[in-house]
Amino acid sequence: MNVLTKNNRSGWWDILAILLYFPATFIMTYPLIMHLDGQWLAYYDPDAFIKIWDIWWLRHLLTQGGSWVQTSYLFYPHGLDMSIHSISWVVAGVGLLLMTVFNIITVFNLTVLLAILTTGWGAYYLAREWHLSRPAAWLAGAVYTFVPTHIAHAGGHPDLTFLLPIPLAVLFMKRALEQKSYRHAVYLALTIGLAAFTSLYILDFLFFTLAPLFVFWTFTDGRWRNGRFLKVVAVTSILSLLILLLRLWPILSHLEVLTEAMDMKFFAAQTQTDLRAFVTPSRLHTIFAPLVEDVASQFAFNKRWPAYLGIVALLLMVTAVTWRKKWRVVWPWFITGILFFLLAIGPVLRVNGQVYDTVNLPYSYLEWFPPVRTVGRPDFFVMGLILPLAICAAFGLERLLIRLQNHSGWRIALVVGAVSLLLFEYWNGPFRGSVPAVSAFYDTLAANDEQTAVIDLPLGRQPSKRYMYYQTIHGKPIAEGLSARTPAEAYVYIDNNLLLRQWRQEVPLNCETVSAQSIQQAIQVLIQDGFRYVMVHHEIEGEFPSYFVDYFPISPFFADEQITVFALEDLQAASICP
Repeated sequence: MNVLTKNNRSGWWDILAILLYFPATFIMTYPLIMHLDGQWLAYYDPDAFIKIWDIWWLRHLLTQGGSWVQTSYLFYPHGLDMSIHSISWVVAGVGLLLMTVFNIITVFNLTVLLAILTTGWGAYYLAREWHLSRPAAWLAGAVYTFVPTHIAHAGGHPDLTFLLPIPLAVLFMKRALEQKSYRHAVYLALTIGLAAFTSLYILDFLFFTLAPLFVFWTFTDGRWRNGRFLKVVAVTSILSLLILLLRLWPILSHLEVLTEAMDMKFFAAQTQTDLRAFVTPSRLHTIFAPLVEDVASQFAFNKRWPAYLGIVALLLMVTAVTWRKKWRVVWPWFITGILFFLLAIGPVLRVNGQVYDTVNLPYSYLEWFPPVRTVGRPDFFVMGLILPLAICAAFGLERLLIRLQNHSGWRIALVVGAVSLLLFEYWNGPFRGSVPAVSAFYDTLAANDEQTAVIDLPLGRQPSKRYMYYQTIHGKPIAEGLSARTPAEAYVYIDNNLLLRQWRQEVPLNCETVSAQSIQQAIQVLIQDGFRYVMVHHEIEGEFPSYFVDYFPISPFFADEQITVFALEDLQAASICP
């Protein structure tokens, strides 16, 4: 506690304030708190399955050993380079600790709640650093963590929403620079490392947050001329670099693979934030939905990932920006927010779903810059925008509270009204979730100690996310998989095998173009390499995908509503393309 607070601001009132984030979080994520029994998954996006797999993989590494930068459990038998996978070592580590008590579904749900709670706490303590009142600081935390884009991403990208390192880093940088404190310089370096091991996306957001604030604080009052100040900066830089090398070295040592993978997943022209989305409430809000559906339906990515900033927060931000007495504090934050805004709207303008290709925005001139290119999606930068918005909104509320300092009743009404309206307009509807359908066959596989690999069909990046979750149950290597930036070379084995290549392309069997001998050879290679089963997943429950029917002229080894399983040895004995 003493690391974060100063003596005159620590105490029970701050503890009470942060405890209030618990009921607020439970309300804003309802009914998540009612589903911690391990049967219901907080699910907003298939990426949730990858984060579950990350926890499982970390446990596997620690219990059974293996390479930390390579796995044979994905893209078996050649394996997959994991050096550029976006695993959150912090979230996976926390999940691993929680797995000593809970199953992996409950663990994932708890990480969602932890991401939202800790993000709010971080903004609260940062706002208190400027002696803001507790109500204003609490509102900063509420804006930062309950904004719809943060709530939405929490159900699919919990690593992306563990934003605590950003406000902590700003707090420690402010103290290190203002107090010329080596102690806080060390804290800052450690927090930068925490951001890197939490998420490389968050490290990017942290960079774009610290950079403008550092420039402003460095040249304020001529600090840059002070020798001790320069030494503090040097200590921070050296320690940060050493810590970052621990996280980034595996990536930097595969720079060509990283560059290729980044180019493959750079979709800036399609994933920019629609300008109108910033002021359009989430289409998942039960009350607002009928009013905004026609507008929101014209958005591209913002249909799913709302960018709404909130009228309350924006009005309070305007109140803060026009506060002359505090301009030296507010305007650096406002400028930082403008930077993130320009990055979030992407290389060209998009308004109401209409793209204006002739309007080149600043992002288009920064596409080469590594911190921009590694993100790949401009809409992600909304996550960086919300901290400047939160701090500015807190100063706006503080200004109004000061003007009402002799009217306690009006002050209470203002705080209650502002917070209530903020939470109401930020509500993203009932938190999405589902009961994952799991075939009993996975338990059978798990009980089999034989070195067995399986092929999941259909192949593809999106279905592989779910297959990786199933792997946490059956524990067998699979033919495909993915990482955050899957290199093209991962598909060499698949593309070199006739059957896998045909299945990947979803090509129906045509015996006029392929021979029985070539099919037999492909099956033989798969069996020799350790594959035993082909699991065909039903796109509609109980319905076998039509384009695979002719490949399997045999009775299934196992079948239920979710999957149909064929043994490769049975397939080898069958007559395909006689």
